[in-house]
Amino acid sequence: MALPIALAVLACAAALDPSGTARAQEGYAFQQLQALAQDSARRPRAEAPPVGGGRALPAAPGSEAVGSYVSGRLNRAARLPPAGDGFVKIERRRGRAWGTDELAAALQAIGARYRKAFPDGARVQIGDLSGKNGGTITLHKSHTNGLDADIALAAAGEREQDPEREGFDRDFVENGRLSGDFDAAANWELARAAAAQPLVERLFVAPEVKALFCRLHGAEPESRDALRILRPAAHHSDHYHLRLRCPAGDRRCVPQAPVAEGTGCDGIGALGEELDSPD
Repeated sequence: MALPIALAVLACAAALDPSGTARAQEGYAFQQLQALAQDSARRPRAEAPPVGGGRALPAAPGSEAVGSYVSGRLNRAARLPPAGDGFVKIERRRGRAWGTDELAAALQAIGARYRKAFPDGARVQIGDLSGKNGGTITLHKSHTNGLDADIALAAAGEREQDPEREGFDRDFVENGRLSGDFDAAANWELARAAAAQPLVERLFVAPEVKALFCRLHGAEPESRDALRILRPAAHHSDHYHLRLRCPAGDRRCVPQAPVAEGTGCDGIGALGEELDSPD
């Protein structure tokens, strides 16, 4: 029921019959008004009401990714909480918990989905996002515009590293082979959870990881999206590097070329495709 109709019901009820049916109508109208108020509170405001007449004031804008992934900045950043449902922020001393609204939301959704699959396991461990204002940060060429985040690869044994530790504490590739403590099931679920987020475009990882998942899941039609976003990249043997595409409203964001169609499991060599790069 629209707000004017609900108010009309109240007025008619009071005028025509202050008892009996009117009281029932009044109660119904109040219920509708309460529902309308709750619904309005949940909706984002498009604009604020005018002050003293004149034009309506725009609502406070959200975050904005500006420029490219390697030469950009971040306006009105969102901060990823230190921990939440299914995730924990690690490498905390660096102060790199900032990203776009969309990145913060995607990471939290990944954590929640992962927790459902592994309710008793270690949480998703999220490393560097961006600095509060974006721009260049040490140890990274990208991570400048709030659309990149590092996620530790999961180790067997359901163990989490110290959130204050610098860097990831486990490397899973040695002499071109994955180590025995690489948790294939958990890391595949991470890839699936990432692929389920609408704006996730790439998930950079060591080529050995992609090769394994191509062997395990390449014939599964339902796995195509997860395999497609997995991008084999050098120097990613201890973490996933998640990247969002430019959000629709961020008009100054410079996109990367889209990922080719298909899973990337067929083609050149045993690894299926040439190396990609987050830089």
